Amino acid sequence: MTKTSSSKTTSVNGGWIKRDQRDGRLVEVQTSKGGAKASTLSASSLSQASSKRSETLKRLADR
Repeated sequence: MTKTSSSKTTSVNGGWIKRDQRDGRLVEVQTSKGGAKASTLSASSLSQASSKRSETLKRLADR
Protein backbone atom coordinates (compact mmCIF):
# COMPACT_ATOMS: atom_id res chain seq x y z
CA MET A 1 0.00 0.00 0.00
CA THR A 2 1.51 3.32 -1.04
CA LYS A 3 0.49 6.68 0.25
CA THR A 4 0.82 9.70 -2.00
CA SER A 5 1.72 13.00 -0.43
CA SER A 6 -0.78 15.69 -1.28
CA SER A 7 0.64 18.39 0.95
CA LYS A 8 3.05 21.26 0.49
CA THR A 9 5.46 22.34 3.22
CA THR A 10 6.43 26.02 3.53
CA SER A 11 9.18 27.36 5.78
CA VAL A 12 8.22 30.18 8.12
CA ASN A 13 10.06 32.03 10.87
CA GLY A 14 10.70 29.47 13.62
CA GLY A 15 9.35 26.37 11.86
CA TRP A 16 7.15 25.32 8.96
CA ILE A 17 3.53 24.83 7.94
CA LYS A 18 2.03 22.09 5.83
CA ARG A 19 -1.02 22.69 3.61
CA ASP A 20 -3.17 20.35 1.54
CA GLN A 21 -2.33 20.93 -2.14
CA ARG A 22 -5.89 20.32 -3.30
CA ASP A 23 -7.74 22.91 -1.22
CA GLY A 24 -5.00 24.82 0.65
CA ARG A 25 -6.22 23.82 4.10
CA LEU A 26 -3.78 23.84 6.98
CA VAL A 27 -2.72 20.29 7.87
CA GLU A 28 0.12 20.60 10.38
CA VAL A 29 2.27 23.25 12.06
CA GLN A 30 5.80 22.74 13.37
CA THR A 31 7.36 25.29 15.70
CA SER A 32 10.44 25.35 17.89
CA LYS A 33 8.22 24.01 20.72
CA GLY A 34 6.86 21.02 18.77
CA GLY A 35 4.33 19.98 16.18
CA ALA A 36 0.56 19.79 16.29
CA LYS A 37 -2.14 18.95 13.80
CA ALA A 38 -4.56 21.73 13.03
CA SER A 39 -8.07 21.31 14.34
CA THR A 40 -11.19 22.44 12.50
CA LEU A 41 -11.40 25.38 14.91
CA SER A 42 -7.89 26.59 14.11
CA ALA A 43 -8.50 26.11 10.38
CA SER A 44 -11.69 28.19 10.53
CA SER A 45 -9.92 30.85 12.60
CA LEU A 46 -7.17 31.09 10.00
CA SER A 47 -9.75 31.33 7.22
CA GLN A 48 -11.57 34.12 9.03
CA ALA A 49 -8.34 36.04 9.68
CA SER A 50 -7.35 35.67 6.04
CA SER A 51 -10.69 37.02 4.83
CA LYS A 52 -10.42 40.00 7.20
CA ARG A 53 -6.94 40.77 5.83
CA SER A 54 -8.21 40.53 2.26
CA GLU A 55 -11.12 42.87 3.00
CA THR A 56 -8.77 45.36 4.66
CA LEU A 57 -6.39 45.32 1.70
CA LYS A 58 -9.32 45.91 -0.69
CA ARG A 59 -10.45 48.91 1.38
CA LEU A 60 -6.91 50.33 1.37
CA ALA A 61 -6.66 49.88 -2.39
CA ASP A 62 -9.92 51.82 -2.89
CA ARG A 63 -8.59 54.92 -1.15
